[in-house]
Amino acid sequence: MQFTFFKRKKETSNIYSFYFVPEQKLIQLPGQYLYLTIPKLKDKRGPTRQFTISSPVNSKLVRITTSIKSASNYKKRLMMLKKNDIVESSNPQGEFVFDENETSDHVLLAGGIGITPFISFIHYDLDYKLSCKFFILHSLRTEKDVLFAKELYDLSQASNNIDYRITLTRSKPHNWTGNSGRIDEKMIRDCVGEINDKKFWICGSLQIVSDLEKIVRSMGTDRNNIQSEKFTGY
Repeated sequence: MQFTFFKRKKETSNIYSFYFVPEQKLIQLPGQYLYLTIPKLKDKRGPTRQFTISSPVNSKLVRITTSIKSASNYKKRLMMLKKNDIVESSNPQGEFVFDENETSDHVLLAGGIGITPFISFIHYDLDYKLSCKFFILHSLRTEKDVLFAKELYDLSQASNNIDYRITLTRSKPHNWTGNSGRIDEKMIRDCVGEINDKKFWICGSLQIVSDLEKIVRSMGTDRNNIQSEKFTGY
């Protein structure tokens, strides 16, 4: 499938979102990813990379969000795209998807750019008026690394069923009133209260996901109520 490049947006010092117009409407589920190919690109890893779709399912534009701190040929070419340039995309795929038939409350634990699939979770819930309860804990290094805060804040203001919180792990401004430190059992319990029958979703780097899986399991959560997605190469 062809994607036409529309625009890029700087989200943080080294994270950008890229917007594309698909040649036809995507058939996707919230949380899925796609493979994006830059034609004629020469790179030791090839011309294709995997990206989670960070835009709402019903959006006319497809948004992907990634770090540009890498000096790879792929990332350089991605930054050089001009409006109306053509790239190739696979169909959306992946099983880390929000199930609208799930009756439990949802706890979304994200590290850094791991917040991306959860954006589509929340939009989907609001767009289809499902009224699911979401508890979001987003771990970031510093205030400068905060990603999609305004979008998530606006979504949380649109529904009483969305509890959105940020925690900063390295440094915080003097007037910071939010959480600080890594996500731990106390922070999770303070946010969600009783954990019985809640569905946990964990997304981020390999280390963050591994650490959070251990914490959530130690709290007595059934393995069947834990879904995780590990991001690599960001």
